[in-house]
Amino acid sequence: MTKKKTKNKKGVTLMELMIAIGIAAVVTFAVAIMLADNLRAWSTMYNRMHSDEAENVYAVRRIFDRAVRSASRYNTPSIEDNRLAVNYIEYPEGGGTPFKCQALFVYSGTTLTVTCSEIIGSVVQPPFESWTIPNVIQCRFKQATEPGRAIQMLLTIDNTIGNQQQTFDIYACAYLNSL
Repeated sequence: MTKKKTKNKKGVTLMELMIAIGIAAVVTFAVAIMLADNLRAWSTMYNRMHSDEAENVYAVRRIFDRAVRSASRYNTPSIEDNRLAVNYIEYPEGGGTPFKCQALFVYSGTTLTVTCSEIIGSVVQPPFESWTIPNVIQCRFKQATEPGRAIQMLLTIDNTIGNQQQTFDIYACAYLNSL
């Protein structure tokens, strides 16, 4: 009896296995680099967004919006060079009696100071809210094109973290309620 030699083609050669492992290693390495880079970028952005300056600016923008929207067109805000004063009605959270307030935005040097005070009669009381934003490069207040209807605020903040110098602009525009 003679045996015929047949080639068994049902397996994987050692060379094919080595090539597949090499390709998988390269792909895994590329994915790991991409994930590490994305994590670093996310961490940097998170630190910028949750810095003290960013959180204070968010609070000031909320006050600006609340004050200007609550002011009536008969009580036009006072805008001077680096100063904005807005008289408005404060509505307490959870109900309660509304009361008259003044929001005062003052830009001097590299600082923006914002205070909210109650007005009793015609006397402005000590502030019940106050924020100071340091590292302000520029702050402008102006009336929009239709006088007495909208107020604009433009802030440029230096938000340097570590050795990365970063500035960001905050633009807010709010319309006065027409009562």
